[in-house]
Amino acid sequence: MVTQASNDDTNIEVEESNIEVVHDFCYLDRYILQNSNCDKECQARTGKANCVFGPLKKVRKISTLAYL
Repeated sequence: MVTQASNDDTNIEVEESNIEVVHDFCYLDRYILQNSNCDKECQARTGKANCVFGPLKKVRKISTLAYL
């Protein structure tokens, strides 16, 4: 593997093929960002939680539901 870094451009070669440099990507359901910022990760997790727990509002409003 050969890596070369300049001010803004990074050139990574593996077996004479250039690897694309990206600023962020999703891997195993986690967002990896170049600048180590976790805002995108937090937004994704909050959105997923809202999708799961949002429909439960109707269940919580039922007054005859017994809590264990």
